[in-house]
Amino acid sequence: MNNLSSGYRVFTSYWWKYWFSPSSYYYWAKYKIQRANRGWADCDVGSLDYYLSQWLPDALKLLRSTKHGTPFSMFEPGECETIQSDGTQWAGEEASARAEAKWQVTLTKMIEGFEALNRMDDGLYESELGPYPMSIHFLEDINNPSEEREQRYKKSRGLEKRDEAIFQEGMKLFVEHFRDLWD
Repeated sequence: MNNLSSGYRVFTSYWWKYWFSPSSYYYWAKYKIQRANRGWADCDVGSLDYYLSQWLPDALKLLRSTKHGTPFSMFEPGECETIQSDGTQWAGEEASARAEAKWQVTLTKMIEGFEALNRMDDGLYESELGPYPMSIHFLEDINNPSEEREQRYKKSRGLEKRDEAIFQEGMKLFVEHFRDLWD
């Protein structure tokens, strides 16, 4: 829903039309009900990658902090032994600690990958490069880019390449361990 910090220019005619339109509240309620019933809303499908990448890092962080086990894929072959007649498997304390550490690193790389995707989607890299340099003469800036903006553009493309590599590694691990994302 459009709020005061959503990026709309506050108190323009578009802002007033949005807040005084009954359809704004209808769709807000409709999408809330759809998310409550099925976990996603019709509006989320328009950019499903963006929708998923917004909440997946937080969900993975919660899994990492509250998990109760470690997937068998984190153990080296032969480390788990069947020790009871019911088929229960157990690994020694050292093997369990190694697998736990490996799983923590894997989850962290997945989280970092989705956070990198979010930084690429934002595109400005203001946390790394500072606020974007703009003057009040916007049309002049477009036609005559300054050296400062050119340097910022080059730096942001370098950061984008870095984030693309981080995302690709995290996504590869996400796909590889998709069936291990349980608690």
